[in-house]
Amino acid sequence: MVAAAIGFLAAAARERWLRKRALLACLTKVSARFLRHPSAAVRGAAVEFTVAAAAALSPAELYARALPALLPALRCEPVSLRDAAALVDCIEPGAPRCE
Repeated sequence: MVAAAIGFLAAAARERWLRKRALLACLTKVSARFLRHPSAAVRGAAVEFTVAAAAALSPAELYARALPALLPALRCEPVSLRDAAALVDCIEPGAPRCE
Protein backbone atom coordinates (compact mmCIF):
# COMPACT_ATOMS: atom_id res chain seq x y z
CA MET A 1 0.00 0.00 0.00
CA VAL A 2 2.80 2.43 0.91
CA ALA A 3 4.77 1.55 -2.23
CA ALA A 4 1.67 2.18 -4.37
CA ALA A 5 1.11 5.58 -2.76
CA ILE A 6 4.73 6.58 -3.36
CA GLY A 7 4.42 5.26 -6.92
CA PHE A 8 1.47 7.58 -7.44
CA LEU A 9 3.58 10.51 -6.19
CA ALA A 10 6.27 9.49 -8.69
CA ALA A 11 3.72 9.49 -11.52
CA ALA A 12 2.42 12.90 -10.40
CA ALA A 13 5.99 14.25 -10.35
CA ARG A 14 6.72 12.86 -13.83
CA GLU A 15 3.56 14.46 -15.22
CA ARG A 16 4.38 17.76 -13.42
CA TRP A 17 1.07 17.74 -11.51
CA LEU A 18 2.78 18.96 -8.33
CA ARG A 19 4.02 22.48 -7.77
CA LYS A 20 7.65 22.92 -6.77
CA ARG A 21 6.77 23.72 -3.16
CA ALA A 22 4.70 20.53 -2.83
CA LEU A 23 7.35 18.52 -4.66
CA LEU A 24 10.08 19.69 -2.29
CA ALA A 25 7.85 18.99 0.72
CA CYS A 26 7.21 15.45 -0.53
CA LEU A 27 10.91 14.93 -1.19
CA THR A 28 11.86 15.95 2.33
CA LYS A 29 9.09 13.94 3.99
CA VAL A 30 8.71 10.89 1.75
CA SER A 31 12.10 10.24 0.23
CA ALA A 32 14.14 10.99 3.33
CA ARG A 33 12.03 8.56 5.35
CA PHE A 34 11.40 5.77 2.88
CA LEU A 35 14.81 5.49 1.19
CA ARG A 36 15.88 3.52 4.30
CA HIS A 37 12.71 1.42 4.63
CA PRO A 38 13.21 -2.31 5.26
CA SER A 39 10.89 -3.25 2.37
CA ALA A 40 12.58 -3.38 -1.03
CA ALA A 41 9.33 -2.39 -2.76
CA VAL A 42 8.99 0.76 -0.66
CA ARG A 43 12.67 1.64 -1.15
CA GLY A 44 12.29 1.15 -4.90
CA ALA A 45 9.22 3.37 -5.00
CA ALA A 46 11.07 6.04 -3.00
CA VAL A 47 13.97 5.91 -5.47
CA GLU A 48 11.52 6.17 -8.37
CA PHE A 49 9.85 9.20 -6.76
CA THR A 50 13.17 10.87 -5.95
CA VAL A 51 14.39 10.50 -9.53
CA ALA A 52 11.07 11.77 -10.94
CA ALA A 53 11.06 14.74 -8.58
CA ALA A 54 14.69 15.52 -9.38
CA ALA A 55 13.84 15.64 -13.08
CA ALA A 56 11.20 18.27 -12.35
CA LEU A 57 13.52 20.52 -10.30
CA SER A 58 16.37 22.75 -11.37
CA PRO A 59 19.92 21.80 -10.38
CA ALA A 60 20.02 24.72 -7.93
CA GLU A 61 16.85 23.55 -6.19
CA LEU A 62 18.16 20.01 -6.07
CA TYR A 63 21.43 20.82 -4.40
CA ALA A 64 20.24 23.69 -2.21
CA ARG A 65 16.97 22.22 -0.94
CA ALA A 66 16.51 18.55 -1.79
CA LEU A 67 19.97 17.12 -1.22
CA PRO A 68 20.40 18.44 2.35
CA ALA A 69 17.10 16.78 3.31
CA LEU A 70 18.14 13.47 1.72
CA LEU A 71 21.72 13.29 3.01
CA PRO A 72 20.81 11.66 6.37
CA ALA A 73 19.38 8.70 4.42
CA LEU A 74 22.43 8.44 2.15
CA ARG A 75 25.87 6.98 2.73
CA CYS A 76 27.48 9.38 0.28
CA GLU A 77 26.42 12.18 -2.03
CA PRO A 78 25.17 10.72 -5.32
CA VAL A 79 26.66 11.93 -8.59
CA SER A 80 23.15 12.86 -9.71
CA LEU A 81 19.75 12.58 -8.07
CA ARG A 82 18.37 12.06 -11.56
CA ASP A 83 20.16 8.72 -11.90
CA ALA A 84 18.43 5.84 -10.11
CA ALA A 85 21.51 3.58 -10.11
CA ALA A 86 23.71 6.26 -8.55
CA LEU A 87 21.07 6.95 -5.92
CA VAL A 88 20.66 3.26 -5.04
CA ASP A 89 24.44 2.93 -4.62
CA CYS A 90 24.41 5.72 -2.02
CA ILE A 91 21.46 4.58 0.12
CA GLU A 92 22.36 3.95 3.74
CA PRO A 93 21.27 0.47 4.85
CA GLY A 94 17.92 0.67 6.65
CA ALA A 95 16.80 -0.66 9.97
CA PRO A 96 16.23 -4.41 10.03
CA ARG A 97 12.65 -5.61 9.86
CA CYS A 98 11.21 -6.75 13.18
CA GLU A 99 9.89 -10.30 12.98
